[in-house]
Amino acid sequence: MQTCEPSLRERRRVRTWDAIHGAASELARERGIKQTTAELIAEQAGVSPRTFFNYFSSKEDAIIGLRPPRMGEEVLESMREVESTSLLSYAAHILMWVLRGSIAQDSWTLNREVFDEHPELRQRMKIHMLRCENELQDFLLAMDWGVYESTGRLVRREGEEGAPDPRQSERVRATVLMAAAVLRHIKFGADLSSDELDSSIGATVTLFAHIVKEAR
Repeated sequence: MQTCEPSLRERRRVRTWDAIHGAASELARERGIKQTTAELIAEQAGVSPRTFFNYFSSKEDAIIGLRPPRMGEEVLESMREVESTSLLSYAAHILMWVLRGSIAQDSWTLNREVFDEHPELRQRMKIHMLRCENELQDFLLAMDWGVYESTGRLVRREGEEGAPDPRQSERVRATVLMAAAVLRHIKFGADLSSDELDSSIGATVTLFAHIVKEAR
């Protein structure tokens, strides 16, 4: 019984999350975003306003379907095959997977005009992107950079030994900013398959490298 309880709890959380997001999306389409409130969303989803705010920080987050970005083990596992490529390519792949995993699938189909018409949605997406970038930065800072410098492999640091020096921390920060720029260049790759995404990220990383090396 104890082994089933966490799984059951998680299934209930997923159902509640889906109900709130579904209600928010439906109300936004029917009434418009400005006329959609957290209280109306909660009522339609069959939950209390308190429960609503346990799942979403705002009505905009519920409408888009934003989850807290997390660097789960499944993300790391999926990245193993690109670990041997350049650091920027690796970072862009991780950021893409974290981003995709933290946004409802149906929200990827929202066109840019929707966000242009509703600045509040665009602002929430910008804030969410920053949160994803912070997750990536924390992940990279937790790597053993001594191992990376000698082998080119990213592995987690054990204890405090091998902590990055200030120069390496600056390198990580720059890498995260460039990874975000790569995704913006390919427009987040929402409509791309895995192979197309790999190709687009690789091509963009190569383009950036050429631009950086260009003479005046």
